[in-house]
This record gives sequence, structure tokens and C-alpha cells, in this order.
Amino acid sequence: MSELVYAQRAVLGAVLLTRGELLDQITLTGDDFGAPNLSSMFDAMRAFHAEGKPLDQVTFAEAHPKWAPEIWKLTDEVPALVTAVDYADIVKEASVRRRVHAAGVRIAEWSQVRELSALTEDARKELDEAFGMTEQRVRFMDETLLHTLDRLTNEDPVVFPTPWGSLNSVLNGGVRPGQLVIIAARPSLGKSAVALQIATELAKTGSVAYVSLEMSEEDLQLRAVSQGATVPLSALTKNAKQMPEWMWQKVARWREQTRMPISFDDRSELTVADIRTFARSVHRKAPLAGIVVDYLQLITDRRKGDISREQQVSYAVRQLKIMARTMGVPVIALSQLNRQSESRADRRPQISDLRESGAIEQDADTIILLHRDMKPGAVADDFEMLVAKNRNGELALVRLAWEGEFVRVTPRRRRVDEGPGQPPALEGV
Repeated sequence: MSELVYAQRAVLGAVLLTRGELLDQITLTGDDFGAPNLSSMFDAMRAFHAEGKPLDQVTFAEAHPKWAPEIWKLTDEVPALVTAVDYADIVKEASVRRRVHAAGVRIAEWSQVRELSALTEDARKELDEAFGMTEQRVRFMDETLLHTLDRLTNEDPVVFPTPWGSLNSVLNGGVRPGQLVIIAARPSLGKSAVALQIATELAKTGSVAYVSLEMSEEDLQLRAVSQGATVPLSALTKNAKQMPEWMWQKVARWREQTRMPISFDDRSELTVADIRTFARSVHRKAPLAGIVVDYLQLITDRRKGDISREQQVSYAVRQLKIMARTMGVPVIALSQLNRQSESRADRRPQISDLRESGAIEQDADTIILLHRDMKPGAVADDFEMLVAKNRNGELALVRLAWEGEFVRVTPRRRRVDEGPGQPPALEGV
């Protein structure tokens, strides 16, 4: 008899001798036992115990007479009950090794036929399942609450501030690891500019994976230069050769003083799996601080079947939320708004204006709606951020300023013509 079979039989015998109590201490299933008869017997013991029946040699043999001779042998083969958990660990380790080997075989077969991005994600998922990483250990709040309270008093919370102090006040400091933050607006109102500014701020802490499904890497880099060096974007894009020397000096100083570990992926057709693979690649080069996706409705869905547009967006949103949690970073995703807001008198957007809004409202931790009044006679530099969903705080309207010359959003001061009729707001600081 091999050592592994001996360990498997010892676990089964110990379950009977402890009247099923061992089952509450170990996480084995019948699949962890290599021999089919031992596997079936263990699952039967678990079912017997789950039904609340007294489990021992007599009761179990009476319920399963075909195993009766074997049942009495099992209890005789238990060396000591105190080592039962150790034998269970041996069984579990051997089971994991079998699953990893089987996963390797499947991955080798997939490598010949699947797309690379799908292969990468499927392989990781297969290995995660093989190692049992999807299992959740049962722990009660009594066991974990003290650790949570100790962490609150002894550790600073992990928060990534945005570039705007007034928005940080609403968000209780900024965005947090594991959060999905949706920034939504009508076209050409500044979504990409806001996302790029947030990415630049995140880059002060770690690397940023910036996925742009609409703009090229070069366009984004020029916008980052304009925002950071305060050089007009038009000067950079029209004829940079004719830019005066003092502008080039500003760019040079900004480059020397600014850390920019932002990696752009500007491929126009990317799935969520592609985005996840890219983010992991960025993380391998430098610890990841955040992921930016511009924008949600342009994510490609290669799943087969008749899938509606709403289902595609719902799937993408859910996967981005899972990505934020599993990778432990904030995911900033941009989204389009429909035309509904344009029919209102003040043209301010509402959360119901989100395209395919159901899943976005449900899975997002924070939703920020952007607004600039484009009507004739409106103040050109007014820029509003409406925090329409906020799991960590209150809803609010944050007033800022739009600097179109540098394609960025900045703080602004309250104007003298703003009276008590204005909606409650926080001024940009």
C-alpha cells in the first residue's frame, strides 16, 4: 500500500472514529481521493454528517452494507487521531498536484487552438482552480473584527487622491483599491482629459495601465505634456517646430520633475481579457496603482451567440469590477451618456442617462457625471462634476474650471454673480 493510499484510508477511518467531527476541520471533498471507492465513501460520509445523522462504524455500515467489511478495516488503520489533520493535508497536497498536472495537459492542448489573450486568462483561471484559490475559508466576524479594528487604528487607509481637493473631500480622500469608478459625459466634454489627469496623479504612487480604445498613444502623450507643462495643446499639435524656446524649456523642466510610469495600450479592439492581460504585464514591470479604460462602450466582446448591446456592457462592467477587486487597484472607466440630458432645461446629466445604465449603476462604486454648459452665453470655463453614486460618502456637485487651452480641469473661485439660487456645491480647491 502506498503512503498516499494509507493517508487516504487513515482520514476515512478518523472521520468515523471522531463521529464526523473531523469533517468540520478539513476542506477535503471526494474528488481529492484518487481511488473511486474511497472518493465515493468520503462523499457519502459528508452527506451522512450533513443530514445530522450520528456517524460511526455501526451507523455508516448499516446505511451502506456493501462497504461494511471495508468500514471496519478503515478504523483499524488509524494510527492516532491527533495526526488525522496531518493526513488530510497529505491527501490535499496530492490532489492539488494531480489537478495541476491535468490543468497543464489541458493548457498544452489549448495552446494550439485558442487566441493568445483568451489562452492567457483561461490558463490562469485553470491554475487558480487547480490550486484551490477559488475556495473561501469560512471565518466568522468574531474572528476577523478585531483585526479590522486594529488595522483602522494602526494603519493609514490606502487612498489615491484625485487632482482636485474638493472632489477628494466628497470621496473621503480619493479613490480606493478594488473600486470601479465610472466617469461619464456626452462626447467632447472632457472625459479623456479628466481620466488622463487622474492617471497622472495615480502615477505618483505606482504604475498605471491606460487603455485607450479611441485615442492614440501619441495624442494622449501630447495632452499629458500640455496639462503638465502648461503649454497650449495647439502649439504642440499644429507646428511644434515653430514653438518658442521658452515653451520647450517648460516641457523640459516638466519632464525632469515629473514621474510618469503610465503605459498606454491604444489598440482599438480589446476585450476585457486583453485589458486584464495588459494590466498584469504593466504590474510585472512596476507595482500597479490603477487602471484606466477609455471607454466602456468600445470594449470588444468576442463571446459567441446572440448577445445584446446591453448584455455586452453588463458583462464588461462586471468583469472590470472583478478586475479591480482581484488586482487590488482602482479601475477608472469612462462611459458615454445618451442624449436625454440635452432635452432638459439645465442640460445637467442624471445617472439614468448612462447608456446601458442598469449594470453600471449596480456594479460601480462611484459614478461621476461631467457637465459643461455649452449654451450660447454660458460661462465657457464652468465645469461640474456631479457625484451621482458614492459608496464611501455623500452625493455632491463639485464646481471646477475648464482650461481648454491646456485640455485640463482645474480649481476655480466662486464668482460674484453666484447667489443662493445655485445648487449646493463644493468649490474647487
